Amino acid sequence: MAYKRFYEATFTACRYRHHRLQYHMDLIFFPDFFIIGAPRCGTTSLSRYLSKHPDICFSRPKEPHYFSTVSQPLTTSHLQRHYLERFFSHHHAGNAAVGEVL
Repeated sequence: MAYKRFYEATFTACRYRHHRLQYHMDLIFFPDFFIIGAPRCGTTSLSRYLSKHPDICFSRPKEPHYFSTVSQPLTTSHLQRHYLERFFSHHHAGNAAVGEVL
């Protein structure tokens, strides 16, 4: 059952990432990559190593589970207000890459 939820969350994140690329090009930034892994496989360690780099910004908290709760198409203003401003408020223009752990 947990694997099914994980798969659905991953699929949803990828689907909405594709949706963003088509319809939300006016967003200031959006995650460039997602770290995906099973429990206890090293995603926390990998995200800690990468987050020490000054040009990489990760979401806070590490696993916000935002896309696993989305049930409707997202608007640009909704993404900006409820996702980016909430989980990436510490992002600045000097970040070369933005990531999230799923």
